[in-house]
Amino acid sequence: YWYKLSNRDVKEKTVSTMLFDYTQFPFDHLTDIEENMELFINLLMIVKEYRNRAAHGNRIMNHRSAHNIKINLLQLYAVNRNELINVYDDGFLNGDVFSLFLTVALMLSKRGTVRSRYLEELQQLFNKLKCENEYLHDKVLCSVGIPRNFIELLSDAVPNQQT
Repeated sequence: YWYKLSNRDVKEKTVSTMLFDYTQFPFDHLTDIEENMELFINLLMIVKEYRNRAAHGNRIMNHRSAHNIKINLLQLYAVNRNELINVYDDGFLNGDVFSLFLTVALMLSKRGTVRSRYLEELQQLFNKLKCENEYLHDKVLCSVGIPRNFIELLSDAVPNQQT
C-alpha cells in the first residue's frame, strides 16, 4: 500500500531501482516506464499474497494465488520469454509456487549477486530433496506446479549482470 499511495516520481524511482528499463540491453522491446510499473505492481501483489499467507500460518506450497503474472508483461520483460511462454502454455505460472519463484527472480533483476544466491539456495534445497528421496522430489515438483528445469528457467529470465 505504501507503493500504491506514493506519488508518481517515487513509484518510477522504485521501479527503476528494481527492474531494468527499455534503455538497458536486452530490454529494448519494452516501450516505456508504464509497462515496468504495471509489471512491478503485478509482481508486488503476488509477493504480498504469499507473504500474508506465510505470516498467518497458512500453507503456501499448494496455494494458487489469485494474482497471476500477467503473461503479456512477462513477454515484454523476460529475456527467455519464449521458454517461459512455453511453460505457461504447459499450465505453469498460474498462481503456483513457480510464479512466486519467478516473481522473486524478476524483482531481483538489478541485484545479480542476491539473485544468484537466491537461485543457488533454491537449487541446493531441491537437490538435497532429490538426493534424499527422488520420488518425493518428483511428487513435490508435480503437485505444487514447478517445472523440472525451473532453476534454468529462473536463471535465464533476466541477464546475470547489468550491461
